[in-house]
Amino acid sequence: MSNIFNDYASREALLRDVESAIAETTDGQGNPAFRLTGAAADEMRAQRDELTRRADEEAAARRELEEKLRAVAKERARESAELERLRAEAGNPDELRATLRRYVDEANAGRAKLAALEAELAPLREENAAYKARETRATIEAQLVDAAKKLDCCETALRDVRRLAPMFALDASGRAAAKDGRSVEEALRDEIALSPHWLNRSQGSSADAGAPLERGYGDRARFQEALRGTDFAAVIRSAPRETTNPRR
Repeated sequence: MSNIFNDYASREALLRDVESAIAETTDGQGNPAFRLTGAAADEMRAQRDELTRRADEEAAARRELEEKLRAVAKERARESAELERLRAEAGNPDELRATLRRYVDEANAGRAKLAALEAELAPLREENAAYKARETRATIEAQLVDAAKKLDCCETALRDVRRLAPMFALDASGRAAAKDGRSVEEALRDEIALSPHWLNRSQGSSADAGAPLERGYGDRARFQEALRGTDFAAVIRSAPRETTNPRR
């Protein structure tokens, strides 16, 4: 099947591919949900799953080292309590000194072990933080590119679209939002209004030259918005119209 974000020679061909690319599934609560399928969407989901897997592995390694640190700290606390008990029950000075020396040596060994574990954990924490930042950036860029394609941005504009990633952060549900509260699509429409050359040329040729877009949102954008819904009749109603000359 053709990529539905490419140009089509006819509206009928585009609508046919759009309809065939819509797959019905269910969400986490078992309710019906709809999604676009295709190689590009599958590749994006595969990249997300791989990033999630690697993040889980890093988190597991971090938890293991932190558990070791807690065990060492607990042992140090036990040794300190034992030393205090011995001081309180001091009997034979020589025996007490030998016992104290043994516990001091054990405490020093424990501190050395703790320092080694801390040194081992520090780069892992830094690496995990850097990896998390890269994963977050990749997720935001993917959502920006996906939204840009739905708004009919051309391929050459996607590099500039990715550069907008620092403007966004991921919320608790993993969805990117601008720091001023705008959604990805809202922010992109504002950017497109300032950079209309981001759009595919076909949009400019089919739009009404006498009707300027409001914040970059015209008939094609409404059509793309309808495609994300579940009402196929709304897709048909919002599809851009063209006037054709009757055959003579």
